[in-house]
Amino acid sequence: MQRTAESGDPAAIAFPASRMTDGARDFSFSGIKTSVSLYVKRHGPLSERQIADVAASFQAAVVRMLVRKTIHACEQTGVRRVVLTGGVAATGRCARRSPRRPPRTGCICTSRRPGSAPTTPR
Repeated sequence: MQRTAESGDPAAIAFPASRMTDGARDFSFSGIKTSVSLYVKRHGPLSERQIADVAASFQAAVVRMLVRKTIHACEQTGVRRVVLTGGVAATGRCARRSPRRPPRTGCICTSRRPGSAPTTPR
């Protein structure tokens, strides 16, 4: 998926991030996955470019949700350092998009691929 997403446009499709309203720190990817499935069914068959756009847009939506929920958890708990790793969090897009020091919390967010050397937050 990562390889395909790298050639896509992350802004091509606005997949929604889940918005649980109970204030809990947990979240689900089921809404995004359903949106992707419905998009593919409605627009298929897809060209290689469209597939890349779907992959990149999916990653972008997941990264937005991960970062938003992580910052929210930092605000609620006072945690000052978080490492996101594995799955979409291990992608280059997440590493580039994750705020290192969100202004409201001062929480340091870093992202890395499993097995890679840790990076020093900026």
